[in-house]
Amino acid sequence: MVRREDGAAVGNQVLERVNDGDMAEMWRQFGELMAEAQTRTDTRFDRMEVDVAVLKTDVAVLKTDVAVLKVDVAGLRSDLAETNRRLSSLEISTERRFDRVDARLEELIGLIKRDELKK
Repeated sequence: MVRREDGAAVGNQVLERVNDGDMAEMWRQFGELMAEAQTRTDTRFDRMEVDVAVLKTDVAVLKTDVAVLKVDVAGLRSDLAETNRRLSSLEISTERRFDRVDARLEELIGLIKRDELKK
């Protein structure tokens, strides 16, 4: 049995000392407390529902952003592949150009040597 600060027993003995009027008052107070608790609980659930709705919206926005990023990355990969192809093509054409310049220089060197031998 639990005891209050003033030493009175709490439990069945307390209920035995409560008269009908006091019992009705206790039930009224209990009802008010329950109604207040239910209101607070409903308010919390309403806030949670709003928070969940906001989170769902945020997740949807993030999913859209991720989809856009995936498209952007795919575009960048395509651009990179095209850039690499062009770079390869430029490297090949530059190499051919250098080969032609080297051949022409060899030709000119040969002509200069021939001209010097004639003198």
